[in-house]
Amino acid sequence: MAQLYLGSLDDKTTPRLVRRTLEQLQKSDPGASESQKHELLDKAYSDVLERINAQKPNFRDVATRVLSWITCAKRPLKKKELQHALSVEIGDTRLAEDNLIPPERMVSVSAGLVTIDEGSGIIRLIHYTTQEYLERIKDKFRPKSC
Repeated sequence: MAQLYLGSLDDKTTPRLVRRTLEQLQKSDPGASESQKHELLDKAYSDVLERINAQKPNFRDVATRVLSWITCAKRPLKKKELQHALSVEIGDTRLAEDNLIPPERMVSVSAGLVTIDEGSGIIRLIHYTTQEYLERIKDKFRPKSC
Protein backbone atom coordinates (compact mmCIF):
# COMPACT_ATOMS: atom_id res chain seq x y z
CA MET A 1 0.00 0.00 0.00
CA ALA A 2 2.82 2.37 0.84
CA GLN A 3 4.36 1.77 -2.57
CA LEU A 4 1.04 2.60 -4.23
CA TYR A 5 0.74 5.77 -2.18
CA LEU A 6 4.26 6.85 -3.09
CA GLY A 7 3.45 6.16 -6.72
CA SER A 8 0.42 8.42 -6.46
CA LEU A 9 2.79 11.29 -5.68
CA ASP A 10 4.95 10.58 -8.69
CA ASP A 11 3.22 12.95 -11.10
CA LYS A 12 2.55 15.75 -8.63
CA THR A 13 4.47 18.76 -9.90
CA THR A 14 3.89 21.30 -7.15
CA PRO A 15 3.96 21.30 -3.35
CA ARG A 16 0.22 22.09 -3.35
CA LEU A 17 -0.62 18.99 -5.41
CA VAL A 18 1.56 16.85 -3.16
CA ARG A 19 -0.11 18.29 -0.06
CA ARG A 20 -3.63 17.71 -1.44
CA THR A 21 -2.81 14.13 -2.32
CA LEU A 22 -1.32 13.49 1.12
CA GLU A 23 -4.41 15.01 2.76
CA GLN A 24 -6.61 12.61 0.81
CA LEU A 25 -4.44 9.70 1.87
CA GLN A 26 -4.59 10.80 5.52
CA LYS A 27 -8.36 10.59 5.43
CA SER A 28 -7.97 6.83 5.35
CA ASP A 29 -8.54 5.98 8.99
CA PRO A 30 -6.38 3.12 10.30
CA GLY A 31 -9.47 1.94 12.18
CA ALA A 32 -11.50 1.81 8.98
CA SER A 33 -13.74 -1.15 8.26
CA GLU A 34 -12.65 -3.87 5.85
CA SER A 35 -14.95 -2.54 3.15
CA GLN A 36 -13.51 0.98 3.56
CA LYS A 37 -9.97 -0.41 3.30
CA HIS A 38 -11.00 -2.42 0.25
CA GLU A 39 -12.49 0.70 -1.32
CA LEU A 40 -9.33 2.70 -0.60
CA LEU A 41 -7.13 0.00 -2.11
CA ASP A 42 -9.33 -0.18 -5.22
CA LYS A 43 -9.03 3.60 -5.59
CA ALA A 44 -5.24 3.38 -5.32
CA TYR A 45 -5.11 0.68 -8.00
CA SER A 46 -7.54 2.60 -10.18
CA ASP A 47 -5.28 5.65 -9.94
CA VAL A 48 -2.28 3.56 -11.02
CA LEU A 49 -4.18 2.22 -14.03
CA GLU A 50 -5.10 5.80 -14.95
CA ARG A 51 -1.38 6.66 -14.90
CA ILE A 52 -0.67 3.65 -17.11
CA ASN A 53 -3.42 4.64 -19.54
CA ALA A 54 -2.09 8.20 -19.69
CA GLN A 55 1.29 7.00 -21.00
CA LYS A 56 2.34 7.08 -24.63
CA PRO A 57 0.52 4.38 -26.65
CA ASN A 58 3.45 1.95 -26.93
CA PHE A 59 4.25 2.22 -23.21
CA ARG A 60 0.58 1.70 -22.36
CA ASP A 61 0.47 -1.36 -24.65
CA VAL A 62 3.57 -2.90 -23.07
CA ALA A 63 2.23 -2.29 -19.55
CA THR A 64 -1.13 -3.86 -20.41
CA ARG A 65 0.52 -6.90 -21.96
CA VAL A 66 2.94 -7.29 -19.03
CA LEU A 67 0.13 -7.12 -16.50
CA SER A 68 -2.04 -9.46 -18.57
CA TRP A 69 0.66 -12.09 -18.96
CA ILE A 70 1.52 -12.01 -15.26
CA THR A 71 -2.09 -12.22 -14.10
CA CYS A 72 -3.07 -14.91 -16.63
CA ALA A 73 -0.02 -17.13 -16.17
CA LYS A 74 -0.58 -20.45 -14.43
CA ARG A 75 2.78 -20.13 -12.71
CA PRO A 76 5.27 -17.35 -11.94
CA LEU A 77 7.22 -16.19 -15.00
CA LYS A 78 10.91 -15.52 -15.15
CA LYS A 79 11.77 -12.19 -16.73
CA LYS A 80 13.31 -13.94 -19.76
CA GLU A 81 10.11 -15.96 -20.29
CA LEU A 82 8.02 -12.82 -20.22
CA GLN A 83 10.42 -11.08 -22.59
CA HIS A 84 10.02 -13.95 -25.04
CA ALA A 85 6.23 -14.02 -24.71
CA LEU A 86 5.99 -10.28 -25.36
CA SER A 87 8.32 -10.43 -28.35
CA VAL A 88 6.14 -12.77 -30.42
CA GLU A 89 4.22 -11.18 -33.28
CA ILE A 90 1.82 -12.78 -35.74
CA GLY A 91 3.83 -14.37 -38.53
CA ASP A 92 6.98 -14.94 -36.47
CA THR A 93 8.47 -18.39 -36.92
CA ARG A 94 11.32 -17.95 -34.46
CA LEU A 95 12.35 -15.76 -31.58
CA ALA A 96 13.19 -12.23 -32.71
CA GLU A 97 16.06 -11.13 -30.48
CA ASP A 98 15.62 -7.57 -31.76
CA ASN A 99 12.07 -7.49 -30.36
CA LEU A 100 12.87 -8.24 -26.71
CA ILE A 101 11.68 -5.60 -24.25
CA PRO A 102 14.25 -4.86 -21.53
CA PRO A 103 13.04 -6.00 -18.09
CA GLU A 104 13.60 -2.50 -16.67
CA ARG A 105 11.18 -1.13 -19.26
CA MET A 106 8.56 -3.75 -18.40
CA VAL A 107 8.76 -2.64 -14.76
CA SER A 108 8.86 1.11 -15.42
CA VAL A 109 5.84 1.25 -17.74
CA SER A 110 3.83 -0.79 -15.24
CA ALA A 111 3.79 2.19 -12.84
CA GLY A 112 4.92 0.34 -9.73
CA LEU A 113 2.61 -2.68 -10.05
CA VAL A 114 5.39 -5.04 -11.14
CA THR A 115 8.70 -5.97 -9.59
CA ILE A 116 11.52 -8.38 -10.36
CA ASP A 117 12.82 -10.72 -7.70
CA GLU A 118 16.51 -10.59 -8.51
CA GLY A 119 17.24 -13.80 -6.60
CA SER A 120 14.86 -15.97 -8.60
CA GLY A 121 14.57 -13.84 -11.75
CA ILE A 122 10.77 -13.91 -11.43
CA ILE A 123 8.81 -10.90 -12.56
CA ARG A 124 5.67 -10.55 -10.47
CA LEU A 125 2.98 -8.21 -9.21
CA ILE A 126 3.92 -6.20 -6.14
CA HIS A 127 1.21 -7.72 -3.93
CA TYR A 128 -1.46 -10.40 -3.99
CA THR A 129 -4.10 -7.65 -3.81
CA THR A 130 -2.90 -6.44 -7.21
CA GLN A 131 -3.81 -9.82 -8.69
CA GLU A 132 -7.19 -9.75 -6.95
CA TYR A 133 -7.93 -6.25 -8.25
CA LEU A 134 -6.91 -7.05 -11.83
CA GLU A 135 -9.03 -10.20 -11.76
CA ARG A 136 -12.05 -8.21 -10.53
CA ILE A 137 -11.74 -5.70 -13.36
CA LYS A 138 -10.63 -8.18 -16.03
CA ASP A 139 -13.43 -7.29 -18.43
CA LYS A 140 -12.26 -3.67 -18.48
CA PHE A 141 -8.57 -4.43 -18.35
CA ARG A 142 -7.37 -7.46 -20.23
CA PRO A 143 -8.30 -9.70 -23.12
CA LYS A 144 -10.87 -12.41 -22.54
CA SER A 145 -8.36 -15.06 -23.64
CA CYS A 146 -7.10 -15.69 -20.09
